Amino acid sequence: MKYQIGKLFVLASMFFCFASLTTCPLYAADEKAADTKKEEVISEEIKPEAINAEQGFCYIATLTLDRQADNNGKSECILLEDGKPLSTPHSAHKDIRETGKGKYSHWTVTSVYFSASDNSDPRTNGKKYTLVSTKKQ
Repeated sequence: MKYQIGKLFVLASMFFCFASLTTCPLYAADEKAADTKKEEVISEEIKPEAINAEQGFCYIATLTLDRQADNNGKSECILLEDGKPLSTPHSAHKDIRETGKGKYSHWTVTSVYFSASDNSDPRTNGKKYTLVSTKKQ
């Protein structure tokens, strides 16, 4: 009986080692493949005619490219003004309206709430606004 238990233990150990050797490289290959996915930059210029005044310093731009928020409900998009990121993403709409100064919020796939860095009207200030994000392929 003692010999049979020892033999079973050896067989189980060999099976475990074999299973580990055959599955670990496959798992590592899957991880490596996932890490090599390329990121595609998605850029959308916001035209003045797509911007509407909301309240105070806040303006709402209608987007043509759908973008989803991350799993925490926050957007990974960056709003650029003349190629430079505006100051404060994920701002409360109240702060955008009352303070402005480049605060912005992207919560829905169809619009972005924002203010110009100098609190001017983005429809007429001559500045270029671009929403940028990345997507893994």
